[in-house]
Amino acid sequence: MKEENHFFPHGWNYNINMDIRLRTLPEKKYYYPESMGKERRKEFENWYNLNKNEPFCLREQIEEYCEQDVRILAHALVKLQKLFFDLAPDPSKRDDIIVSSMTLASACLRHFCINYLKPTQIGIIPDNGYHKDTNQSLIAIKVIRWIEHETGLQIQNQQSAEGEYRLRVSDGSLLRLDGFIKEKNIAIEFLGCAWHGHDCLYRPHEICLNGKTALYNQDKLNERIKLLEEQDIKTKIIWECNVYKKLEIDPEMKLFFDALPDIGPLFPRDSFHGGRTGPLALKCNLEGNLEETFEISCYDVVSLYPAVNFYADYPIGHPEVLELNKEVHWTKHEDLHPYRGIFKLFIIPPDDLFIPVIPERIHGKLIFHLCHQCTIEIESGIAKRKENKYSKEIGRKWCAHSTTICPLLNYRLINR
Repeated sequence: MKEENHFFPHGWNYNINMDIRLRTLPEKKYYYPESMGKERRKEFENWYNLNKNEPFCLREQIEEYCEQDVRILAHALVKLQKLFFDLAPDPSKRDDIIVSSMTLASACLRHFCINYLKPTQIGIIPDNGYHKDTNQSLIAIKVIRWIEHETGLQIQNQQSAEGEYRLRVSDGSLLRLDGFIKEKNIAIEFLGCAWHGHDCLYRPHEICLNGKTALYNQDKLNERIKLLEEQDIKTKIIWECNVYKKLEIDPEMKLFFDALPDIGPLFPRDSFHGGRTGPLALKCNLEGNLEETFEISCYDVVSLYPAVNFYADYPIGHPEVLELNKEVHWTKHEDLHPYRGIFKLFIIPPDDLFIPVIPERIHGKLIFHLCHQCTIEIESGIAKRKENKYSKEIGRKWCAHSTTICPLLNYRLINR
């Protein structure tokens, strides 16, 4: 396809210039020639000198320029479509990406699944993870810990030694309580707004995440409260949205939540993080040292995603879930064997690593640090206090590749 006009004066592209008719092309500076490469600049100079006396109207030219862009895109899509047709090893498995895929990434994945993926190779993770028992969310556990902190009362929950409190009620069903205060006979029910249909998100007849209407969920909640009342148990309902509202206005509660270790269930997705994007220093000030010679170095980490995707092993099917609470103290590479997969444990960073490699998400930011508690308190504006043996620990889920690197850089892996 021939490009009729492959230079456009973007610096002239303002509404005030839309209907101005020029006798010649706009000045060269509006084409930003200084941003062009050497060959591109030479090509531009030749084109401009050949066409500079052509009349120019932005409204007419921008319409033509946009139409040309659309034509180029259409030709590119047809070309891409043909490339995917040619890539299919079996003509019967050709896939029309223009119809079936919205992005290039989804087109590549679909092509791989249709032509190369064997049956039962990729396991679909259950909604509630691989835990055999009920799945109590991390936010629910933190709420219960906060109530214990505020009241001094002991609350039986899923993390307790005896597990969550269960009781058989009058209709024959077995109820499991998020929290139970024995000395006061109070049940604590933490409810996620999206799942249970709180009025902050749904009108009565709208469908919630659990596939039921908000009205139906409210009726079931009232039935549950009545069944507990028959057992002389009072119910304290805590909605998720109210917890987050309180966290926004209560800095003590926010700090308490952030300081709690990650005691929730293991979710594989939590072990994936993006990379660091910020520079270590924005300025190197050498003023006053002109008589000395300095070398300014740049550290850069090349992304391992392509190499890992190409060379590393991928799990097939569903994992073997080990419900272990064993003591570990892994300090060298061999300690990790025979385990390969995703671990939930604590990591103690070294004291002298210049560029930390294990990140943690704190206050919504991905931070590479060497002390968990110091990072929380600095982010919260609290004065730094003396460290204890637990303050440095990073409590997260880590995939096998991350934990393999840890011993090599003097990170220690423990389970306390």
